[in-house]
Amino acid sequence: MKAMKYSALAVFLMTNCHAIADESKVVFGIEIGSSSLDLESDLANEFNQDFLDDTGVSSTYSVGYRWANNWQVEGSLSASGNALFSLGLEDFYQAAEAKLMVGYSFQLAKHLRIVPLIGVSRWDVELQEGFLLNPGPEERIESDGTDFSYKVSAEFPIKKGFVLSLSYASTDTTFGDISMTQAGLKYEF
Repeated sequence: MKAMKYSALAVFLMTNCHAIADESKVVFGIEIGSSSLDLESDLANEFNQDFLDDTGVSSTYSVGYRWANNWQVEGSLSASGNALFSLGLEDFYQAAEAKLMVGYSFQLAKHLRIVPLIGVSRWDVELQEGFLLNPGPEERIESDGTDFSYKVSAEFPIKKGFVLSLSYASTDTTFGDISMTQAGLKYEF
């Protein structure tokens, strides 16, 4: 009797998953834009926030899978910070994130989709004092953790397989927020 139940379940799953897989798509993406670091806790008090420029640049590389029923999963690696522009003279920050998210793609028009995603982010942040007008050794603080993250994208299919995207992503960390506003290009196949 147990074998018959498992056989029926296996047949059901194989037939339904196969139908979905025929219409599903793998998605690769790259996005660039601006980033912001908002310090809200003891870390902000530990590091002199008055001199920290909390805006910077960001880049994200992602791979995902969208099923035929519009549910999707996305894994991404992001880097953000203002170290490139400070040249070590001013205080700077660098952040790196690895995210795993799930969401749903709402098709609003033929060439417009809204995709909200939620998930978790494994993040690592480094704050460092610049040496300009700093009489002592440069203070350096590193922090890492795993926290809740979300992302909302507007996607515009432009050619077969190519999609333009505009997105806002935020991770609520133990010290504050890491947020990114980005534009990018995705390829679906």
